[in-house]
Amino acid sequence: MPEGLEEKLETVASVPPAAADAYYAHGATLACRIDAALQVRPDSSQLIGPNPLATAFDNHANHWRFMSNVFRLNNMQLLARVLPWVYRVYRARGFSLDYFPFVLKSFQEAVLAELGPELAAPIAAVYERVLELHETTAALAESEGKEAPAEAVWLTRSQAFCEALLAADGRRVYALSERWVKTTSDIVDFLQIVVTGAMIEIGRRWERNEISVAQEHLASSLVNRVMASLYPRIVRVVPHRGSALVSCAANEFHEIGSRILADLLELDGWDVQYLGTNTPITELIDWLKVRPVCFVALSVAMPFNLHQATEAISQIRKLEPSVPKILLGGRAFSLAPSLWRDVGGDAYCPTAEAGVAVARAWSDKDAA
Repeated sequence: MPEGLEEKLETVASVPPAAADAYYAHGATLACRIDAALQVRPDSSQLIGPNPLATAFDNHANHWRFMSNVFRLNNMQLLARVLPWVYRVYRARGFSLDYFPFVLKSFQEAVLAELGPELAAPIAAVYERVLELHETTAALAESEGKEAPAEAVWLTRSQAFCEALLAADGRRVYALSERWVKTTSDIVDFLQIVVTGAMIEIGRRWERNEISVAQEHLASSLVNRVMASLYPRIVRVVPHRGSALVSCAANEFHEIGSRILADLLELDGWDVQYLGTNTPITELIDWLKVRPVCFVALSVAMPFNLHQATEAISQIRKLEPSVPKILLGGRAFSLAPSLWRDVGGDAYCPTAEAGVAVARAWSDKDAA
């Protein structure tokens, strides 16, 4: 990361809990103020480009949710990591570079108007610093997303699978999986390397606006269908380690990573309850009360959903008579090393394979 962005954001004074809570409580009002400010601007069409106003309004609501997590966790590293990504994704979809200072300045003014001087001051200071770093963030957004190519040993297969997904060629996608997955052990490499690598590439293309949401959704759907075709081989493994629950946080709809983890855990001998996407917190807790597990694996991809994970973890910690361990994963937690601890997790897995290793270590320790 270029010198200055993360370091300068981390020098901003901490936001007191009362101010963070007030910001969250007034979030809907704040977002509405920005919506209204955008609508009355004579250059609004230039700021948002070809996008409808509804898309900008969604952006404003997501900004409030994300910043609420930053303020409540006092994690400026998270803010430094997410800002360039937001710039890059929005710019790829036609939003003007001038849109970002408008939104940041408008939120700053709305905070000062809604929260009162004492509560608003520390939050306004964060916005002021982010505004000062606008050009740095824009430059960083242009330079990011250019990761080195993956190891050649599996790059060819991952690329072929990705091309079939983007071509919406379901028969070829299925044929490739049939060709490459001959044994149970092949499933691990296929899910962890080929599928994961292909979906990362598809995500990058979506970020750059090279593919549509429809293409990304269809690719995800094809992957889910292929994974379902492999599942009969997975359930042949007899559970012997214990029980686990795998789920996405509430409002989180990116499930492939969590589904890969669930399948790899079953291959490792766990009895897995997989709940999928967007599991409401109350439903998750009610499920755990009836079906206790050794650990809960919770996935969050989008940073603005972190508060959902935080609340879920808080409720899980209150379970009786025993509290399951909590394993966290998903892109959101990769943005700052301490984030999984900040929200109350017991461990973090950057990959599904790492998650299996953590779970196995817990199992071995309990059995000792």
